[in-house]
Amino acid sequence: KCFNFKTKELSLVQISKLVGLPKSTAYNIVKTLVDEGFLRKSDSSQKYLPGLKLFELGYCARTTLPIISYAIPIMEDVTRVTGEITYLSTINGDKLLVLEGIYPDRRFATYTSGGKALGMHCCSAGKIILSTFSDDMVKKIADKGLTSSTPNTITTYKALKKELDTIRSKGFSVDNEEETLGVRCASVAIYGSENKAVGAISISGSVRSITDKKIMQALPLMEKAAQSLSRMAYTFPAVYPDEINKY
Repeated sequence: KCFNFKTKELSLVQISKLVGLPKSTAYNIVKTLVDEGFLRKSDSSQKYLPGLKLFELGYCARTTLPIISYAIPIMEDVTRVTGEITYLSTINGDKLLVLEGIYPDRRFATYTSGGKALGMHCCSAGKIILSTFSDDMVKKIADKGLTSSTPNTITTYKALKKELDTIRSKGFSVDNEEETLGVRCASVAIYGSENKAVGAISISGSVRSITDKKIMQALPLMEKAAQSLSRMAYTFPAVYPDEINKY
């Protein structure tokens, strides 16, 4: 858990501080993890990185998610019609987890791959899922800290609540360069039982491509896709904040 998208390498001293163990104890654990392939050591920096065994396990985890194979043809239709990247996401605690992405033929500088975790507050998929939660639950997530990814990121509970109220009235959400500069996204919720979102389907592209007009044109198609995916809501690996011991 010491590693994330921004922290890809760590020294032994950094690891021992993060896990709160003496350096000698941390070394023995790290050595075992290296021997078993869960960590690897960089030849150039002599720091530790996630090992290829995790990459292998990631593939195993993917094969346990039937929603991905079910969703791919639906997502391909959205990409074919819109010409934009289509993403399928779910919730994992207080994070958004990207499950799959379908990409158009044309190249685009910023892609997100399955397995990437994002703050719920800084992306359209996360915000549309948050909009189905109670204000109390949103407040608990916000109190943990709303980190800034770009100058456009929402970083206060008051601003987030106002945004979610707007999303609830519209029925869709938009990311205006809040997670990555130059990238705009739009999302609709995929609902499970009790009218709670289990995930989201999104289109993503450049700010020049994802215009308000294109979003409105794409919405009926995205909503139809979300309805189809809702029939398989029980297969989403959604984990809600109140289901894990975080508060």
